[in-house]
Amino acid sequence: ELVVVANTSTAEKEINPYIDLAGEYGYIVFSVVIENRHGGKNSHNVPELILAKQENNIRNSLKLK
Repeated sequence: ELVVVANTSTAEKEINPYIDLAGEYGYIVFSVVIENRHGGKNSHNVPELILAKQENNIRNSLKLK
């Protein structure tokens, strides 16, 4: 079976519960980061401070190697 979770997890502490649960049930986890597809438009009215924090979290949590 396939399980898809669409979330804005931007820090390890936010994604780790999903990874732990997947491991408990024998699933393999693929994490997909979607690039900016909205031209910078903030359609959910998220405050700029939160957006900056999320961007920083993503940049610091990416594991490229």
